Amino acid sequence: MTVTIEKLENNEVRLNIEIEPAVSSFEYEKACKRLAKRVNVPGFRQGKAPKNILEKYVGIAALQREVLESILPTIFETAIEENNFDVITSPSIETYEFADDKSLKVIARFELKPEVNLPDYNNLTVEIEEFKQAENAMENELKRVAERFSELKDITERISDGMHNLPQSTDDVEGFPIISAINVHDNIVDFNTQKYVSADIFAIENKRTCAEEGDVLLTIVGAVGRTALMPKCKGVLFQRSVCVIKPKKTEVYSKYLKYVIDSKSIQEIIEKQAHGAAQKGIYIKQVEKLLIPLPPLEVQNEIVRILDSFTELTAELTAELAARKKQYEFYRDKLLTFDETVAGGWRVKITSLNEIAELGTGNSNTNEAVEDGIYPFFVRSQNPLKKNTYEFDETAIITAGDGVGVGKVFHFIEGKYALHQRAYRIHIIDENIIPKFIYYYLQAKFYDYICKIGFHSSVSSIRRPMLADFKVSIPSIEIQKRIVKVLDNFDAICEDLNIGLPAEIEARKKQYEYYRDLLLTFAETGSRQTEYN
Repeated sequence: MTVTIEKLENNEVRLNIEIEPAVSSFEYEKACKRLAKRVNVPGFRQGKAPKNILEKYVGIAALQREVLESILPTIFETAIEENNFDVITSPSIETYEFADDKSLKVIARFELKPEVNLPDYNNLTVEIEEFKQAENAMENELKRVAERFSELKDITERISDGMHNLPQSTDDVEGFPIISAINVHDNIVDFNTQKYVSADIFAIENKRTCAEEGDVLLTIVGAVGRTALMPKCKGVLFQRSVCVIKPKKTEVYSKYLKYVIDSKSIQEIIEKQAHGAAQKGIYIKQVEKLLIPLPPLEVQNEIVRILDSFTELTAELTAELAARKKQYEFYRDKLLTFDETVAGGWRVKITSLNEIAELGTGNSNTNEAVEDGIYPFFVRSQNPLKKNTYEFDETAIITAGDGVGVGKVFHFIEGKYALHQRAYRIHIIDENIIPKFIYYYLQAKFYDYICKIGFHSSVSSIRRPMLADFKVSIPSIEIQKRIVKVLDNFDAICEDLNIGLPAEIEARKKQYEYYRDLLLTFAETGSRQTEYN
């Protein structure tokens, strides 16, 4: 094999390569064997097709390319190392020829790093003019940055609300969920719903929003102004109370846009523009005209990084609080596990729940909730809603009758409240039993009971007889009081926003909100924002 090197203009080098027939033939045979193992030739086991059959099946040109890809990289590397070339491009083949005598000729070229010969620069002198900053230069620059606002419609691919008319739905959780503004809270999308559609209906209705991972969701009816980033999921349909915003990726980052919409200045505008008495709402055209501060993408990225650090710290504190709650649940369960014969010198009474309490459900539906209602409205989730009317005025324990909250969600209420038709109220009627004691006892014992005897269809559910037959161990009222006092203290440590970790988490959230608004204020107190009718 011979390799000759020819230097060309523009820092290029040409290689002229000649490979002897013996070497070329040997490499050709190896190429045939390699390709035979990768190609399925009809009538032959893989790797067993003869060379002449393989040549007809894949073509001689394919075999020749296999030879080149096998031997040329080593030849190029050797030539570059031996000549100490500083290469800045990969070698490219100009021509190649497999001659009749089986020899191979290849011409290739590549580009070298230019050689620069610097003159003596040690004695050079440079005069530096005195820099004079123009008056108000800093203020003018800040104003220039502040003027970088864009209407939301100009930096998005699409802004659309959800379905105005609900399609036929079922409670089959294998389908595609339908969710509303109620499901967008705490910066997440809550997929807890009772409405699902088939794949065929989803394909039709999804054309309206085509929600994808990373889209910004904004609630525009009811609890207006709440946001979340669309998570990765198989697909979801939105009701008209949710607006789907698709940012132009070359203009604005999704997470930055979400932080801007969450900011105080934008939230105040949304609140002012919201119309309606019983249920507030804003129009899509108002959303489209929101003015968004638009710094360069690298600045957006840095703002997101800083704000993410605050949210990550809050997440760490929340995880610590979750661990404390686990600890609380352990001691709660220990306190509420009795000998079943004697507790503190007093025989424990074992009774069914229906013997000590009134059991019943409410008459309300979720769609009757209003954002600024007067009374708590207990549904089947952990977060109560609001209503302007009430059904009961009493001390009661509330639990979900079906859905994901069965056996896990409990509320304790003293006073007026409304109740969902699939949620249960437990009103203690025995004066020797403290209602709060039963509340804690249910939290500790009821879920295990449900797991053993629960009725399952498309979602987990309980029936009134199951609730009525639940056995409760009742110690003396003095022991009940002591247990309630201890567990109230534990509960305060885990839930009270004025003490401990909950207070620290609340403080960090306020700190995050302060710096978020500070970072996103590109004009004085958001004065660049314009209200639209």
